[in-house]
Amino acid sequence: MQSKRSNGNSRGESFQGLWMKLRHCEEIRIKQDVPHAGHELDNKHRLIVVLDGKGSMETDDECQPVKEGDVWVLLPGQRCSFYIESFRQLSLHVFAFDAYREQEGEDDETITLRRAIWPLAGRMACTAPSSMFTRCRAMEDAWQQADERSRFRAQAWFQELMYELAVHADSAPVEDSLETLEQTRLYLDNHYQESWTIGKLAAMAGLSPYYYMHLFKKTYGKSAMDYVNQLRINKAKQLMGEGRERVREIAKQVGFSDEYYFSRKFKQQQGVAPTVYMKSRRHRVATYHTAITGQLLALQTIPGAAPLDPKWSAYYRQKYAIDIPVHLRDPFVAENWAVNREAIRHFSPDLIITSDYLDQTVKQELGHMANALFIPWKEKDWRVHLQMIGEYLGRDKEAEQWLLAYDKKSAAARETLRRAIGDDSLLMLYVNQSTLYACGSQRTGSVLYSDLQLRPVAQVESLFAYEQITLDELCHYHADRLIVIVKKDQPSRDFWSELQKTEQWFSLKAVQNRHVYEVTPDPWLEYSAIGHERIMEESLRLFAQYHPN
Repeated sequence: MQSKRSNGNSRGESFQGLWMKLRHCEEIRIKQDVPHAGHELDNKHRLIVVLDGKGSMETDDECQPVKEGDVWVLLPGQRCSFYIESFRQLSLHVFAFDAYREQEGEDDETITLRRAIWPLAGRMACTAPSSMFTRCRAMEDAWQQADERSRFRAQAWFQELMYELAVHADSAPVEDSLETLEQTRLYLDNHYQESWTIGKLAAMAGLSPYYYMHLFKKTYGKSAMDYVNQLRINKAKQLMGEGRERVREIAKQVGFSDEYYFSRKFKQQQGVAPTVYMKSRRHRVATYHTAITGQLLALQTIPGAAPLDPKWSAYYRQKYAIDIPVHLRDPFVAENWAVNREAIRHFSPDLIITSDYLDQTVKQELGHMANALFIPWKEKDWRVHLQMIGEYLGRDKEAEQWLLAYDKKSAAARETLRRAIGDDSLLMLYVNQSTLYACGSQRTGSVLYSDLQLRPVAQVESLFAYEQITLDELCHYHADRLIVIVKKDQPSRDFWSELQKTEQWFSLKAVQNRHVYEVTPDPWLEYSAIGHERIMEESLRLFAQYHPN
């Protein structure tokens, strides 16, 4: 693959005779969607540094995700709008500046400055976000002092900052770097079995190794070597499914020279050793309930057919789409049964595991296709469900080991959360279409209130699953903290957006104290072992900014 990059400074002339003058700087905290932010600065260049939060920024009808550490340069005339993804605020540093190009006068003592366009625009590379944040705040402090020397210092720091951004652009716009980065990624897709290093990949892209490593992870969410290993392991799983190779041969075939290193990386990514994975593929297991998928995976059993609806099982779809060859539609939509029935028949499972919370006709037809286990959904809790499935599959020891490990994790999490939020009362809400539900403590809230022993508001202590409530009723719950589960469809999103504009909503204690946490149904509405483990980890992130992994 040939790189399109040049090692020469192709933009040197763009900076020749270029001047800058900082005109304004401030830190902005955005607490709700802002359709047209900072319109008074539209005629200026703007450097935007995202300090905290997550959302999106729309410029010139193009919407881009923004998150902590992102840096953007907007040109004069570009309007921008900000949209936040949750009730948490989006914090930005905004620096407005003018650019000029000098023109020599008739003598050496005269210089004419004309307005110019800064040669770099769009998303910029930020290699050290924490250092960037510190410098931004120092510049703002100096600027706000308003005396001449402090303003001069702010101007000097700003010049230095813009110089470093230009250097990290590596003599080409960020868009060019992204293009060559994508070329190397596509090349890896077909040559993953070869020997790779960061230096080799960076050379192909015409970038420095450090910048390539940073840009790859920022663009694709993982390091380049993790990406290569994922490609190799995906191919290895395909070969394991065919059952014709030994682990040693498979590891060598996909690019791992060391069988033991391959086994370690495989278990890190899949949660099970290669030998266990191969053994689990020998049984053709189907499930007709998303939560049962979570139970099977806790038992190190990957089903061959399972519901992978993007709305309710995005996690399993993203992580196990290759491992689960038959993707079933949402089983609780009656119209999906005909398609799902044919898919299960074609898969020809040995075992079917699902809940008894299905239409009687569906249960009868599933029972005729293979040996079927129907879990008593309402009568027993998720722990008993896991043990029943473990006993049915001959993996009862694995079920007990998983529960012991889970209880150990939850005990540690309880202590962390107790230090983070104390005795604050908690309420989970579910927004579905135009209806608001309070979530009970016995089923939906079992992780928070039973395993993590957080304090529910009095109104839901004896509530089993859900209860419809009005906004006026919500005002009497007096929760210190709110978790709001918002269904992904547009009517639910619209209702949630309008609800947040009401006087009743702003009167809530949790809203006033900024203790509102918007989350998605996946995993918060999943009643399974894996689902509960993920809810516990998400709770630590929400309340304690703690990342277990």
